[in-house]
Amino acid sequence: MLDLDKYGTFLIAAFGITWVVFATYLAYLRSRLRGLQRAAEQRGSAVTPDAATPL
Repeated sequence: MLDLDKYGTFLIAAFGITWVVFATYLAYLRSRLRGLQRAAEQRGSAVTPDAATPL
């Protein structure tokens, strides 16, 4: 069994740092995706199908 009295602070810090890095990476990917979408819309290559477009 884990000795959380001894390692509890370390584990909390490690998981906290991991979640901060993960959230930062997700924010970065979201920003990049939105930038690509914005660039595609400005080029006019964004596909926006309407109801009459067959799939």
